[in-house]
Amino acid sequence: MLERTKRNNTLGVIAFVAIISSPITTASATDLATRLPETSISGLNSVLEAAMTGADSLQLRDYIEQDYEGRRLVAAAPKKLQFGGRATYRKEQDIDRENAELGDRLSYSLSLSKSLFHWGALEANREKGEINLEIQELATFETYRRLALDVRKKYLSIVIYHRNIELKRKTLEQQKNRLRLEQERLEAGNASVVQVYNLEVRANGTELDLLKAENAFQTQVDTLARLIGYDSQLIIDGLPSEVPKANPLDSSQIASLSGLFDKGIASSISIARSQKSIDSFEKDLHIAKQRSKPKFGVSIGVTQFEIDELGRNRGEEIFFGGVTVTWNIFSSGTTRGGIASAAAKIEQMKHQFETAKSNYQFELEQAQKLLDLNHRILERDEGGLVRARKLVKEIQEQIEVGIANETSLENAVIALASQEVRTNTSRSEYHNALANITSLLGLDPYAQKFIEKRTQRLNLSLASE
Repeated sequence: MLERTKRNNTLGVIAFVAIISSPITTASATDLATRLPETSISGLNSVLEAAMTGADSLQLRDYIEQDYEGRRLVAAAPKKLQFGGRATYRKEQDIDRENAELGDRLSYSLSLSKSLFHWGALEANREKGEINLEIQELATFETYRRLALDVRKKYLSIVIYHRNIELKRKTLEQQKNRLRLEQERLEAGNASVVQVYNLEVRANGTELDLLKAENAFQTQVDTLARLIGYDSQLIIDGLPSEVPKANPLDSSQIASLSGLFDKGIASSISIARSQKSIDSFEKDLHIAKQRSKPKFGVSIGVTQFEIDELGRNRGEEIFFGGVTVTWNIFSSGTTRGGIASAAAKIEQMKHQFETAKSNYQFELEQAQKLLDLNHRILERDEGGLVRARKLVKEIQEQIEVGIANETSLENAVIALASQEVRTNTSRSEYHNALANITSLLGLDPYAQKFIEKRTQRLNLSLASE
């Protein structure tokens, strides 16, 4: 976190992070984090770690926070002492005097000033600068959360592509073996040219599909590597042979997640940002209300007049000090318009805040339904995979005793390959659904770990001031 001066509102962000970092404990709580895909895929752990430290989106967030840190300093400046001055050096000559020589002239003015009373407008402006920075900090936390979800989804998609390639290779090998046998039978006069031709067409089609799948796989890997600032080959080297079998929640456990929704909404980063926006516009309203009131300040300094009241050069220094009053007596509706605009924005933000809470509740409910649906699909496909493997084994045994032929085995192998693709896809979709609701509830371990690290740096920064 950026080095910055100590500010009261920062404690609000730290307190919020403490809420979203603390575990949710209720009677129906389930340890969702232990069921996430990275717990059984070491390669995904490495990719997530790289994403949380090297992703371009997070580096961009650093620059955005630096921008708003600068804006915060600008917003706080009017309450502090202001020291300024000017100096002028020139050559001059009095043309009204005969034989006047060209001389040197140095004039200057220095002043020290401070605003005394602006009806709380300056304080509100300072607080608004801090609130806007806190909104950006929360946006960074949200970037961590969404990045972790996106990386998991892309990684599991790559695993499916990789598995699909392996299955296509096996299918192609099986088809080439069958083609070779038919060619031998053709040479022996026991097969037809049409049979061999059909097998060649099928093998060529599978080989073309394999080339396309390999290209799509590499594109997916390169896209993920580019997203997180990682090496493509390292991603490939860490890939598992298939999407790991899930340790799914049962239907009653999925239903019990409803008990965590209120806490999830309370710890939602997006909702917290919406609340901060209301606070920011309330400061705008306060500032607008003070625009037409008199403002008071003090100043002291020294100046040197260039000419006196008779027009003669004078180098005398004048020290001054006093109270300044500024008063915007008539603003042609500027004050009234500013108040109306700020008040309308507050109501708009309040409406958006309530909408954000409603949307988040809806999003949680939909995530729960999707998790339950994917759980049911996964059960069906896991069962289908067991049956498909059993069928291949049975046909292989039948071929050995002469009951079945190679065509039956080929069809069974192709059916098994298709079922493996479906099952891996179902596992991936279940893992993604589980990760999504875990993240929405504020329980994503990777996002929370790096949010906490970022906040700890802020704590250390504040403690050192």
